[in-house]
Amino acid sequence: MDKQRLQQKQYQNLSPQQIQFLGLLEIPIIALEKRIEEELEENPALEEDEQEEISLEEKSFQNYTSTDFEYQIEGKSESLSEYLNQQLIALKITKTQLFLVQYLINSLDDNGFLNRDMHSISSDLLINNSLDISEHELKNALAILQQLEPFGVGAKSLQECLLIQLRILHPSKKLEQKIISDYYKPFSNKNFEHLSKHLEVDLISIKTAYKTIESLSPIPGNGFSKNATSIAYVYPDFTVSIIDGKLETKLNKSNVKPIKLSKYYQAMLKETKDIETKKFLQEKVEKATWFKSALTKRNDTLQKVFAAILAIQEVLNFLI
Repeated sequence: MDKQRLQQKQYQNLSPQQIQFLGLLEIPIIALEKRIEEELEENPALEEDEQEEISLEEKSFQNYTSTDFEYQIEGKSESLSEYLNQQLIALKITKTQLFLVQYLINSLDDNGFLNRDMHSISSDLLINNSLDISEHELKNALAILQQLEPFGVGAKSLQECLLIQLRILHPSKKLEQKIISDYYKPFSNKNFEHLSKHLEVDLISIKTAYKTIESLSPIPGNGFSKNATSIAYVYPDFTVSIIDGKLETKLNKSNVKPIKLSKYYQAMLKETKDIETKKFLQEKVEKATWFKSALTKRNDTLQKVFAAILAIQEVLNFLI
């Protein structure tokens, strides 16, 4: 005798707005920028909030919690090595220098950093190319490489990368150069009070210096293809940093525009007596209200999800 199994399943019918919200939740931040632009164009009851954008920038400047750099990623089909080699054509250097600079270019990682020391490179040249090149010659070749664009290429660390850019792009900014050269750790922790005390300058000068440093590129090789093929770059929704041994996150806003309801359309909705006009305005205002609320809910949901992931990660780190 066959046994029958009864399975109880629960179904939930999602409303159109719930489905739309799920769509907003799953798209990456770059796609969200386009989605907001489309909504601004289609719905006149929604407009860009320029005042909020300014406030957000001021707030983020005054409340740093982690060492993060935000930058616009632009994909290029040209490889970093090709771009650097093109610049070598115009330089008046010897054949030996040209060979060494090209060798260093080929030794860069995808981010444009040189992670190998001069001794290991010199040994490789001797073993593989039978060339007895001194470390002094290699350092001279590296100096030539570090004068090429994008500035910061050929650095061995983020600290050196920033310092190279400051010396080339902002030679008169001695405070910024000293901060990166001698006070990199407190700078990384955004310890403005420490910097102000030891450098004997006010906090306003420190924050102004930080803005200059923040404008620099942390990854000089960004946007270039290593093999001259087009690459799709991903802009993260979150940035994770380690502050005093603890994981902290920041929701990246990229170029997402803050929005608000149009006061003009809200006033028209209250004043108009025409039924059809009122119906049209009501629909637009309600849609704009929902969209603005959905964006806020999206950010809150992502924050909660990522906070849960970090909590799990901290437990795993503790167990390990």
